[in-house]
Amino acid sequence: VSRDGRTVWSSPRPLLRGDTKTVYGKPALVRLPDGRLGMTFSRWTCDEKGKIVGRSRQFIASDDEGGTWSRPVEVGPFSANNQSLIVAQNGRLLESLSDSTGVNKVFASDDAGKSWQLLGTVPGKRLGESSLAHVGDGKLVHISRHEWPFYPLNFSIDNGATWGTNGSLLYLGGGDNRGNEIYREAGIALLDAIGTPVILFTHSMGGGVGWAVADARPKLTKAIVTVEPGGGI
Repeated sequence: VSRDGRTVWSSPRPLLRGDTKTVYGKPALVRLPDGRLGMTFSRWTCDEKGKIVGRSRQFIASDDEGGTWSRPVEVGPFSANNQSLIVAQNGRLLESLSDSTGVNKVFASDDAGKSWQLLGTVPGKRLGESSLAHVGDGKLVHISRHEWPFYPLNFSIDNGATWGTNGSLLYLGGGDNRGNEIYREAGIALLDAIGTPVILFTHSMGGGVGWAVADARPKLTKAIVTVEPGGGI
């Protein structure tokens, strides 16, 4: 926890303790409309050989800035990747979970995380590591990463209840196809559109792209932060 705007941080402490039969991971953190912190995480159960035999996504909340947390509430019987929890229109909480059929299931809570229900299904093929964004007025964007050289892009105009059946496919160098030049041009265009200096955040196989963008637009780059960098780092 940082209480001075991220300059100084407290020592880390375990929040969820697993064991040989239970594993926790893939957390997603948001600020709830009522001011509390909300977090979802995946919970896997394993057999005696360590094989995963059960999956679930759960939600907890804190009203003291992470000091204490509520008891877990079930979101759905699947897992999620990366930051997939968002606050949409009218304070609705949404999270996209990946099931075993290749599509993504969008779960929702309209009571600040006390209860969750399946809201809609995003059609696709081998969807995974999805992200959601609310662009305003109940309009949502869903993008999914997988091991093909395309990123499926889909949209909802009713706060996540229904999703288009004809989503777009973006060639962004998915999977092992890095497409660094495409990332670089997209990053440059984004900085030009913003027009003011920013901090670039990169991750994994896109780790090196931040430097390529910064070299092209040094006056629009304050700093680069990279996590688990690959892609030439």
